[in-house]
Amino acid sequence: VHVVMDLALRQIIELDEPQQILHTNCWLRITWSDCRLVWNSSNYRDINSIVVPAKKLWYPDLTLYDSAEVSSQNIQNYRIGLTSNGDIRQYVPAVLVSLCSIDVSIFPFDEQVCNLTFGMWMHNGLDVDIAPLRNADLSQYVQHVEWRLISFNSERIVNVFVDIPYPVVIYQLRLQRKPLFYVINLLFPCVLISTIAVLGFILPSDSGEKVNLEVTVLLSLAVFQLIVLDTMPPSSETLPVIGLYFAATMVMVALSCLMTVLVLNIHFRGKTEYRAPKVLRCIIINGLGKV
Repeated sequence: VHVVMDLALRQIIELDEPQQILHTNCWLRITWSDCRLVWNSSNYRDINSIVVPAKKLWYPDLTLYDSAEVSSQNIQNYRIGLTSNGDIRQYVPAVLVSLCSIDVSIFPFDEQVCNLTFGMWMHNGLDVDIAPLRNADLSQYVQHVEWRLISFNSERIVNVFVDIPYPVVIYQLRLQRKPLFYVINLLFPCVLISTIAVLGFILPSDSGEKVNLEVTVLLSLAVFQLIVLDTMPPSSETLPVIGLYFAATMVMVALSCLMTVLVLNIHFRGKTEYRAPKVLRCIIINGLGKV
């Protein structure tokens, strides 16, 4: 039996980065032929096509191999259309929940590639062959607010196990994140807060607000770091550049806070305390003095 499938992508519902799961709303169109279901329409009042319940006929057990959960949709709930020449068609609306490996190393300027792999569950290529009708149908596609669909292509691949072919059809989605939201709400505030940390060295030592400013900046960066962590999948293989940036910025702000404490300590000691250690005087006078 030669089965032809067509996939119409309606909408990308959600791409869950922490769970690495893609939710899509699709229409599956499956067609095949059966010579036993041919009839002469002239003998039946010129009836060329009929619709019958799916449980009355054999239909291919098409399965999404990348599924992240057991589908609750029963294909028997959808009817099958027959034509007098033996062609059979079945249209099934479905919400596909599939696995997708996420790479957020350059978040929020990243691109993700997700595959939807379809094949027969109980039949091999000698019994049932499967092929795509065309590239995915995007005529009814609704744009996603966060992800831009770059391409959606189909490919037929034949896997061979013990000299038995197992054909599969792979639909590949290439998605690009729209970074404007994260640039405005994550990157720009972080750069601004990091710049404010420099003001701690400009404030007069007598004001008493130098340490408060540095600590406030450090806590603000920690909050932004938590927001980024909630967006990323828990993985130790690839570290996002933005995470490294936040970590490096927090280290620099922490050092800035430490230097502010040292400056205040030296300022309020005045001339009543002991002289600075010789090593410290050599570093500051001989080393930093030249700078």
